[in-house]
Amino acid sequence: MKLSIIIANWNGKDLLRKCLPSVIAAAEYVKKKYEIIVVDNGSIDGSVQFLKLKFPKVRMVRLKENMGFVKAGNIGAKKAKGDILAFINNDIMIKEDSLLYMIDHFKDPKVFGVSPKLLKWDKKTIQTEFLGCDFVLGTVVQTQPNMNEPDRNEFKEPVTTFFALGGASAIDRKKFFRLGGFDELYSPFYWEEVDLSYRAYKRGWVCIYDPKAVFYHKHRATLSKNFSVETLQLQELKARFIFTWSNFSDPMILLAHFAFLPFVLLRSAFKTSYRSRRFLDDVAFFQAAGEWRRILQKRVDEKKNAKLSDREALRIINSNKANGLAPVRIWKFLGK
Repeated sequence: MKLSIIIANWNGKDLLRKCLPSVIAAAEYVKKKYEIIVVDNGSIDGSVQFLKLKFPKVRMVRLKENMGFVKAGNIGAKKAKGDILAFINNDIMIKEDSLLYMIDHFKDPKVFGVSPKLLKWDKKTIQTEFLGCDFVLGTVVQTQPNMNEPDRNEFKEPVTTFFALGGASAIDRKKFFRLGGFDELYSPFYWEEVDLSYRAYKRGWVCIYDPKAVFYHKHRATLSKNFSVETLQLQELKARFIFTWSNFSDPMILLAHFAFLPFVLLRSAFKTSYRSRRFLDDVAFFQAAGEWRRILQKRVDEKKNAKLSDREALRIINSNKANGLAPVRIWKFLGK
């Protein structure tokens, strides 16, 4: 079993200098054939020259311009030769034995993807463990136990998780391509891994969280330097609409979504802790609606290939009890 590690990079020379040695050490620890592919999104900070000089064994894929994580991830996957694709952000360091734990899960043919415990840069605070899927006012939300809490090593056994983290995961290569890879409807970033993983669940596969695998993440180290808060929020809100319209076919889920939609859009007239300016949801709604042809075609395609209903898929996802451990309250969803 060969491992292909894919890293999308954009002006991240300093991050690569800090993080790449730990990725290489983790790959060596597995004691299997591996390759590291860096897909460079048109960097102008000397990233390419740095990699050639310091890490000559790393395979380089150079893009002329910044195409974002979604397209870079797909390009890297097509160049990869491994049975397992590990997508790792350029702002992540890895505990040495982590990849070994993650790869072991692929002995089970039902496993689509595996995610680690994701700690913040201080190596003490939880960013993401396992995730559940819930709905508030007809809007899909992710539930995350212990988010932003000190790591107390509370959960010790692998469980299902809503999705394999886009920049911190290992994915079965054959299954990845059977799903068509990351859907470029989500370009340049956000929710592409949620979409991919949920479609995998509806094919009868599962995503696993393994707490013995530990990654350390400098959150938004690249995005926050190059995009405004408003742009990031808008992209996330737009992607959430696209995900909902593309993937859910359960009548009650859709009924709740569209019944509460006027209220959600009206609420957008007010600033909240998550919306840096007014009417951001409304802008996101109309941008997402502009993709209606592609969304409708995707719904048709996925319905033909799905083996499980939404309720069956959600039952498996939420068997980890994340929703009970980290319930999402309406007031929190609306913001202050």
